[in-house]
Amino acid sequence: MLCNAFFKSSPKATLLFNDRPLTAVQRSSMKIGDIVYIIAIVFFAWITFGIVRGNFQRKFDEQGRRKDLVDDTEESSTSEK
Repeated sequence: MLCNAFFKSSPKATLLFNDRPLTAVQRSSMKIGDIVYIIAIVFFAWITFGIVRGNFQRKFDEQGRRKDLVDDTEESSTSEK
């Protein structure tokens, strides 16, 4: 009984338990909140990708070697040549 009352009060359940069928406009239109939510997710993914790409570009040199793992003796021997 309690479970049935809970489901009838939720917004998704009103679609299931509602006696009237939805109109074509109610079924197919996206609300402005949904559009803003999708734009926010795309923007978040784009910003995250840019941050990760920038971190990798700062950690590697032009030859693809990690900057923090390069030996000091190797750098001095290549600069002497």
